[in-house]
Amino acid sequence: MERYRRLEHYVEQRERLQRELNRAFDPSRAFQLAALHLSVENYPAAEELLHRLSRVPGLEAQALTALGGIALDRRQPRAAEAYFRRALEVAPDLTDALQGLGEALGRQQRWEEALIAYAQAIEKAPENDAAHLGKIQALSAMGRVQEAIAALREWTEQAPQSPLAWSEWGLANYHQGNLEAAIAALERSYALDPSRPQVWNNLAWMYAEAGQKLDRALKLAQQVVRQEQSASAYDTLAFVHLRRGERAQALKAWEQAVRLEPENPRYRERLEALRQKEEFGP
Repeated sequence: MERYRRLEHYVEQRERLQRELNRAFDPSRAFQLAALHLSVENYPAAEELLHRLSRVPGLEAQALTALGGIALDRRQPRAAEAYFRRALEVAPDLTDALQGLGEALGRQQRWEEALIAYAQAIEKAPENDAAHLGKIQALSAMGRVQEAIAALREWTEQAPQSPLAWSEWGLANYHQGNLEAAIAALERSYALDPSRPQVWNNLAWMYAEAGQKLDRALKLAQQVVRQEQSASAYDTLAFVHLRRGERAQALKAWEQAVRLEPENPRYRERLEALRQKEEFGP
């Protein structure tokens, strides 16, 4: 039903915008229509409009950057690279094009070149989350783990209002065994943007692991389940119930996780461990 409503909305808006463009070509309307096409993955229609827009003086870089994004979506990194480089010839300081170029180069495993593009994007726009994340992923791919961790810390310093930066910093601390620092970072991410289920889920798990604020952990875990009904959400809910001593509720939640992802051995192992009253780790 939801898919039908989306398609109906798409058709209505497409026809309205197309009528307006038929009367007079308005670049802003053309960009709107291209974005609408992309919302339903109608790439050919979006590309046709964007190629036309790339010939409009003053709009070349914006249109070429959008075409590069489509090429990335279609897993064509070389074509994406070409579009982003053309955009940067017109507008050398365009941050989205620099970030996109970094991603296109990274998908070709040209990590050093990708790092240069990401660094340029960050220099021009320190709040660009995608560029920071791309830089960290590139460093990690090259095995430069300590540099990746340092880059992650720099992200929180350069963009202290970024919820994603603090969320990633929290996960990095968790994987290094710094549970207290991880919780503090995730709480900061939550304070900046309390609407992200992944942060709710990670906070709930970490509080349960720490044996702290178990009422808050339960509230967060239940909130995730209401939002997305995923196996990972039920996994966290089960763990929180277990740490609260609520074995019956934990059993029920893990059974649901297994039903949702029967091929995932971790959920089944946890379910069987609980049935046998064995301890396990996260």
